[in-house]
Amino acid sequence: MENISYIYIILSLFLIILSLLFLPRLGLVHLWRKSKETSNRILVENALKHIYDCEYKKLTSSIKSIAGALSIKLNKAVALVQKLQTQKLIETKGEEIRLSEEGRKYALQVIRTHRIWERHLADETSVNEARWHIEAEKKEHFLSREDVDKLAANLGQPLFDPHGDPIPSETGNLPEDKGIQITNLKAGDKARIVHVEDEPDEIYSELVKRGIRSGLTFEIIKNTSEEITIKADGHQINLTPLLSANISVLKLLKIKEPETLDYKTLTKLKSGEIGIIKVLSTDCRGQQRRRLMDLGFLPGTEISIEMKSPTGDPTAYKVRNTIIALRKQQAEKIYIENSID
Repeated sequence: MENISYIYIILSLFLIILSLLFLPRLGLVHLWRKSKETSNRILVENALKHIYDCEYKKLTSSIKSIAGALSIKLNKAVALVQKLQTQKLIETKGEEIRLSEEGRKYALQVIRTHRIWERHLADETSVNEARWHIEAEKKEHFLSREDVDKLAANLGQPLFDPHGDPIPSETGNLPEDKGIQITNLKAGDKARIVHVEDEPDEIYSELVKRGIRSGLTFEIIKNTSEEITIKADGHQINLTPLLSANISVLKLLKIKEPETLDYKTLTKLKSGEIGIIKVLSTDCRGQQRRRLMDLGFLPGTEISIEMKSPTGDPTAYKVRNTIIALRKQQAEKIYIENSID
């Protein structure tokens, strides 16, 4: 009887292990296969994006360029290209790789998903600007076409992402790109930034830190082979050739001086003073802008300091008989003038 009990226990454990391994949709084998399929699909989609980007920039894509862009070994890139050929997503001519019609449709759908999601992050969330591209890189592989179309409709069918990149339509059409490189301008020229390249991440993050964004209007102060200096929002920004190469602009005949030049930021308000909110910075966008407005930070509203923390950050302000604490980073996006009694 004791031996039978041992056999029963062993059989039970064996059945449990089999269930854990092979259970439909929940078993480890199924999950492993699903994970591998997802990884392979992501590689395919990233490869198609790379080839499309090369074609868009009039560059040549190859097995080596795919290996470099996707950070994979050359033999894996060879296998990936063979897979793309089998699926009739690419065409080859010597070492050059180009998208087939089906491959271009597929690539544009992935790009549409990426750029719509970036637009969503910019307009509807408080995600830091430097994270938009990174988060969209993850999301682009998991949103269905129906989800993307619904999101685009909710956003008002935007034509460009927050960096100025054109968003493919549902049918794969792209708005016309009218930008030129900022390096083509000369001292005294005025322009508006229409595109900020968001790759590589290190360069894009540096541009964000310097206040460079799509829609920013500026004047060229200096343009040399070593440095470009622009004046925007009353401030001078210096750009190295490496940073300048990631900026496209539309030349303007004249620019309207920013309204914020006439005012000071909320951080300059002193205890005992009463300020009048005049405008929110154009750099304050999406959910952050709506939240501040919902809290009462509206043009024409009186504001005063109620209390400062020992470090001075955050500071509690009195707005519409309500006490609201703001970080210095938030207060710098609110422009005021002193109340005249």
